[in-house]
Amino acid sequence: GIHLDTEGNLWCGDNQGDWRATTPFFHLQKDAFYGHPSALVWDPAWPADKDPLATYRDDLEAYNKHRTLPSVQIPHQEMNRSAGEPYQIPDTFPHFPGQMLLPDNNSQRITRLMLEKVNGKFQGACTHFLNSKKLRSGNHRLRFSPDGKELYVGQTVRGWGSPAEGLQRITPLENEEPFDISKFEITPDGFKLTFTADLAKPLEKKDLKFKSFTYQSRWTYGSDPENKQANPLKLLKQIDARTVAVTLENFAAGRVYQLNLARLTSTGKQEIQNTLFYYTANEIPR
Repeated sequence: GIHLDTEGNLWCGDNQGDWRATTPFFHLQKDAFYGHPSALVWDPAWPADKDPLATYRDDLEAYNKHRTLPSVQIPHQEMNRSAGEPYQIPDTFPHFPGQMLLPDNNSQRITRLMLEKVNGKFQGACTHFLNSKKLRSGNHRLRFSPDGKELYVGQTVRGWGSPAEGLQRITPLENEEPFDISKFEITPDGFKLTFTADLAKPLEKKDLKFKSFTYQSRWTYGSDPENKQANPLKLLKQIDARTVAVTLENFAAGRVYQLNLARLTSTGKQEIQNTLFYYTANEIPR
């Protein structure tokens, strides 16, 4: 499915498959090539006697040169196996307003996306908005109530699993915001992380573990992460009670960065809701 956000940006998800290394989240723009060669048969400029599948299978360098990268590459097993229709959280919803949700059609979870524009292009981080056995599988369509305070999830899975057909309502606890990372922003040498509440104690380097990898889309069904490397913290700076900045070793563009958090707590004694995050660093701020 596709979604037009409040600023006029058009978004879509897809699932891992041929020419899809992992679950992608795309910012759609006119005349861009989003990486599946089959679509080129509808391009008036593509030669009628040339098979686009065979062309790029034999020339991955040309394929990578012309394709538009996903704004976020979402790990298939860990985060979202089959993305449904994205939907923006309205300002009237009490938690994470303005951010994007992406339902998982193949698992009992909904992904939360923290987007930003870097060097004129969208990219960002993903984590779980909801990862719960109380949610059915087949999550495909999201809609908010007219007052924007409740979330409805439409579910159908076409035989992939069960229970997976129906409609579920999610009602947030307005006076109990989850303790989580609310902003995950890239810097020239690392990241700035903002939490939803004050941290119970200052973070230490051992509380944040970063590593990174790349994905290479091919004609095969999906692809494992490649070029894995550790990214130890060179510097950890506590900006205020709920914001930290980290400087990483081996920091470079063109990689997906994984953050594993310790079981942090807030001053209100809430335990962190998510400990696993991924940031797609297509660009580093100039």
